[in-house]
Amino acid sequence: MVTLLSGEEVEEFRDYANCDFDYWIRGEGEELGNAKYYNVRLEEIGDYTPMRMNTYVRPVIRIGYKSADIEYINPIDIESLSLGDIVTYGKYNGEPINWYVVNIVGNNATLLCVDTMEAQPYNNEQLVVTWGGSTLRTWLNEVFYNEAFSVSEKKWIMPSETRTYEHIKGKGFLRQVAFDKVYILSKDDAFKYTEYLACNHSWWLRDHGNTDNDALFVHDFGKINNDGMEVSAVNIGVRPVITICN
Repeated sequence: MVTLLSGEEVEEFRDYANCDFDYWIRGEGEELGNAKYYNVRLEEIGDYTPMRMNTYVRPVIRIGYKSADIEYINPIDIESLSLGDIVTYGKYNGEPINWYVVNIVGNNATLLCVDTMEAQPYNNEQLVVTWGGSTLRTWLNEVFYNEAFSVSEKKWIMPSETRTYEHIKGKGFLRQVAFDKVYILSKDDAFKYTEYLACNHSWWLRDHGNTDNDALFVHDFGKINNDGMEVSAVNIGVRPVITICN
């Protein structure tokens, strides 16, 4: 397997840490959505958005390596999955979480929660907000992520690039790019997964509605509401999405 150095390994192999260019290292940054990298000039670990330019990839392979840590085994065999399958991954409030398999690319599978987890506001305050600054994004990637998944299960959840578009006169304009372990669908995503939209409750999409302090949502019978709802509404549910790998 090819991987990156972790922060601990950079310190352990300090004699070999420097090279010609800054490079990414394994692990999440201090701020939500950021990643860690090694700053060659300062000889220290930094924290920056994954969109940072001029940061290189320094691959690591292990030969004849046996981990002293716990051996983590993915409970889902991605090679055996088919689109539309329902799988169980994680628990929330003591109950197993069921997911639709909505996309498979190589050894990666995108999972959409069958039901809403609970009702949450898109943002705790009624103000102009995008997905990247929403309290819902924070709740999913901190509270839900830590409560729903074990240490072993977290090992197989990949950060996913989430693109949010602004739709004007039928055309989509890129508005924001983020990286999340757990996220919700965009309007464009929903169009790709129409057979899975009906649910036990209405649920949020990432995109804003008629105004920047509204957000789109999907009715429980599977139709997108293009007007949207106030971001502070507390009666709209959350359908998490994750991407897992082998």
